[in-house]
Amino acid sequence: MNKQADRGVIDWNIVFAVLMLAIIGLASIYVAATHDTGSVSVTRMVTMQGLWYVIGIIAVAVIMQFDSERLWRVAPYVFAIGTFLMVAVLIFYSKTYYVETGGKSWFAIGGLTFQPSEIMKPAFILMLGRVITAHNVQHPEHSWNSDRLLLSKITLWTAPIILLVLAQHDFGTMLVFLAIV
Repeated sequence: MNKQADRGVIDWNIVFAVLMLAIIGLASIYVAATHDTGSVSVTRMVTMQGLWYVIGIIAVAVIMQFDSERLWRVAPYVFAIGTFLMVAVLIFYSKTYYVETGGKSWFAIGGLTFQPSEIMKPAFILMLGRVITAHNVQHPEHSWNSDRLLLSKITLWTAPIILLVLAQHDFGTMLVFLAIV
């Protein structure tokens, strides 16, 4: 297999669409923050979101250097780290965010806040990709029984994550995970 072909070519239409969504997101944060009656720093919120975009771009650039075989090998480790963080946030959640939102889905370390579910989303996609690929290699025929077995495997990998998100009281994120499936 051609390793370069496995990495694919950048689809600039998708990059443009994501860039436009990022700009709209930053503008939305700016508008929402300027109308917030609390003590919110608009500049800080927009800057922090922009910083997360930069971190995401760097992560994507690094991940694009791996072929699918390497990604399948690291998938269980990334998934385990994501699951660990999803459990840890139930114990070490931000008390401030909990009082404001009722959710236990945010870490706060100094001035930095983040949701472990944001790390778990790509880890979950990567793990499901591995599970589905391994299943299709083992069961190249797509019979009712093999498809039912695949659905049960997907359910077994999905259920703990859904339960962890529900324990965090984050219905919106749960819907995202269900949409991924």
